[in-house]
Amino acid sequence: MSNKVHKPRIKDGVQTPGKATSVIRILLIAMDAVFIFMMVLGIVGKIKDLSLVAGGLAIFTTAIIFLLKHLYNTSYQEDDESLIIRNGKKEVKVYYDDIINWKPTYNEISVLDKTKEDEGYIRINIAFFKPIVLIRRLTDMTFEGKFHTSDQKYFEDPYRKREIVAYLVNNHYGYLIKDYIDQVEKETI
Repeated sequence: MSNKVHKPRIKDGVQTPGKATSVIRILLIAMDAVFIFMMVLGIVGKIKDLSLVAGGLAIFTTAIIFLLKHLYNTSYQEDDESLIIRNGKKEVKVYYDDIINWKPTYNEISVLDKTKEDEGYIRINIAFFKPIVLIRRLTDMTFEGKFHTSDQKYFEDPYRKREIVAYLVNNHYGYLIKDYIDQVEKETI
């Protein structure tokens, strides 16, 4: 169900958040209109309590509407060489060859670009967007040994092969990496 709700809209190769945010925003706008109507009725009918409570709720829902509009003003675009992620007016372009590290987070995969190391990790929401090229490229680079680490927490999996496979399978992207899943299963036997 979550995959259907969060399925991104794709127009001209640019992905934007799906139907869920639009439906929620429309419901909040309808609720806001009802609260404003009730506030006006309270003012006209000189019912102080009704106008205060409805006015307070109208202000609260209006704030939520603007917050949602700001939070979900984002898009994602990818091609064979790079990805572009936009949040509001900020745009970040990352070339896959410049990625030097990745880390999994809840519903997101974060990548570190060597040309933008001082800005930190760039987060890409894999629940709102379907970064198919990015996922495949990260998996290829992981299995090529690009993200090898000597960190003790990766003692059992220094190339992070099992980590990326488990993460992608748990987030419903196993269909993209079937060949690597088979390879990891053969290595663990």
